[in-house]
Amino acid sequence: MQLTNPFRRGTTVLVAVLVLAAAAARADGALCDKSDKAALLAIKSALGNRPELSGWNSSVPCCSWPGISCDTSTGRVTELTVFALNISAPVPAAIANLSALQTVNLAYNRLYGRIPEFLGPRGALTGLNFLAGGRNQGRHHPRCI
Repeated sequence: MQLTNPFRRGTTVLVAVLVLAAAAARADGALCDKSDKAALLAIKSALGNRPELSGWNSSVPCCSWPGISCDTSTGRVTELTVFALNISAPVPAAIANLSALQTVNLAYNRLYGRIPEFLGPRGALTGLNFLAGGRNQGRHHPRCI
């Protein structure tokens, strides 16, 4: 008769539970870069704290906010979408603090002013849509809208 060590069995179960919990946390967007979260909250404020952005709050991980996508391994914000809210405001300067950003969609709003420097041709963006109908997509972006 072979005896099993109950401690070893319990440890195996505990490790399995922890692995599953960590995977679930990443799947629901729990990983969230603190500086990106601060930048997004500043963007929300600059856009007038609209009710449509009420899901953007400090008690929820930013990678699970509506309109936000993140790199699952780093928690860095890679996509920002604030689409068709008819917001009239300057382009939020805090967008420049989202250094891992790849795609920005702020179309069908009434934003004006300077586009943050890093969003220009030398940035890492693969998509930029500030204007209705996507007229601002492509390699050459205006410095102001």
